[in-house]
Amino acid sequence: MKLLNQFCLLLILFAAMGCNGSSNLSSEQLDGFEAKLTASDFFWQSRYGSYIDFQFRENGIVNALINGKADSKVSGKWSFDNSIGELQIAWEGGRQYTSFVKHIDDNWGKITFESKIHEYGDKTITRLKLLDDRFSDPKLLDISLNGVR
Repeated sequence: MKLLNQFCLLLILFAAMGCNGSSNLSSEQLDGFEAKLTASDFFWQSRYGSYIDFQFRENGIVNALINGKADSKVSGKWSFDNSIGELQIAWEGGRQYTSFVKHIDDNWGKITFESKIHEYGDKTITRLKLLDDRFSDPKLLDISLNGVR
C-alpha cells in the first residue's frame, strides 16, 4: 500500500510539472519574448466577440484600445519572467492577470497563453503591423503609473 501511495504521489508530481510553465518553448523564444512583444512597428490584437489592441512598451507600460475606440483606452504595467514564461499585467483600476505562454508561432505571428490577459479578447494575441497612429495619442504617450513613464 505504501508503494502505491508513493507511486500516486510521483504521478501527481509529474502531472503538475507538465501543466505549469512553458516547457514546450525554447530558451531562445523565452529570451527573445520581450523584444518581440515590444517591437515598435507592431501591435497585438486579441478577439473574442469584442477585440482589444495591445501595445507593450519597453518601459513596462501596456496600452490597450477596446474595439479600436479612442475613448476606450486602458493602461497597465506588465512584467515577463523568461525563466518560466509567465506574463503578468496589472490593469490600472482593474484586475491583475497572470498567464503562462503556451505556444509561439515560428514567425511570431501569434502567441497563445494558458489563460486570457484581459477580460476582452481570448488566449491568443496576433501580431499586426502598426499602420496608423492609434497609440500616438498624447494621453497614451504621457501615461505615468506610479512614476513609470
